[in-house]
Amino acid sequence: IPQGQARLQLESINLVVGTISRELHGSISKDAVISTDPPAGTRAPAGTVVNIKISSGESLVTVPSVFKKSPGRARSKLERLGLKVSTRYTTNIDYEFGIVVGQDPRSGTKVTKGSTVKIIVNAEAR
Repeated sequence: IPQGQARLQLESINLVVGTISRELHGSISKDAVISTDPPAGTRAPAGTVVNIKISSGESLVTVPSVFKKSPGRARSKLERLGLKVSTRYTTNIDYEFGIVVGQDPRSGTKVTKGSTVKIIVNAEAR
């Protein structure tokens, strides 16, 4: 539930909102409650202080350039950042074979951790 709604619910049953902290979360939308302390459903007397942990959204990473890298180096660089990699092949005589000649999304783009980056590798025609 949204932070404001959580506050109203707690105050309506005579509980006191304590510390509100923020944390990145991969599946809970920004400004929604991740957890409370004491946990939801706990019986608590009136006046109990309840600390709330709020999602600051998903973890974002900046896609690096893997242009002119070998497919293995490109994959390693992207996977270290928590990104998935898919590979497509093309033939372009303007570049040496066996290197990355394109990527999607472009370098500098902010994406959610776990997103897929497509690398385009220059390969000889078959």
